[in-house]
Amino acid sequence: MINETPSKLYPSLIGGAVMAVLSTMPIVNLGNCLCCMWIMLGGGIGAYLYWKKLPPDAEWKSGDGAFLGLLSGVFGALIGSFLNYFFMVFLGMGPDQDMLQTLLDNLGTVPAELEEALNSIGEGGAIPSSTVVLLLIANLFLDTLFGTVGGLLAAALLKKRSSQGTQQSRGRR
Repeated sequence: MINETPSKLYPSLIGGAVMAVLSTMPIVNLGNCLCCMWIMLGGGIGAYLYWKKLPPDAEWKSGDGAFLGLLSGVFGALIGSFLNYFFMVFLGMGPDQDMLQTLLDNLGTVPAELEEALNSIGEGGAIPSSTVVLLLIANLFLDTLFGTVGGLLAAALLKKRSSQGTQQSRGRR
């Protein structure tokens, strides 16, 4: 009898969606100031949901948790970038103009293109496509990095739990 492993796509997509929504909601997103808490939570949720679907006799490896956290990070970055863009453009919830001006004043000499892009964002104008791409790249880097850490932490906790003989508590019917 062949043991088929469940798909990693859906748990990662759910983990990424949780990561993205919590990381982009105003006020709630401040939780990421605590070591990227929401990003690691999303990676951990992806790993947990996959672990829950595994057959009781399946081997659970830390690499599985890391991969699920990484995949959750990719989905989280894509969904989160879309949500950030939506909040900035359609709801006008971009950065405050005073905050951006303070940033520009403290940076010293900056290229004219960067100054123009930051002023455009602060005034609620059109967001340059280069800014959107840079935000996506930054999100991809941070979400995959900390999502992987969250997946590894979840894998370690679930592996310990499995080794203690509590596989029956996985919630299977």
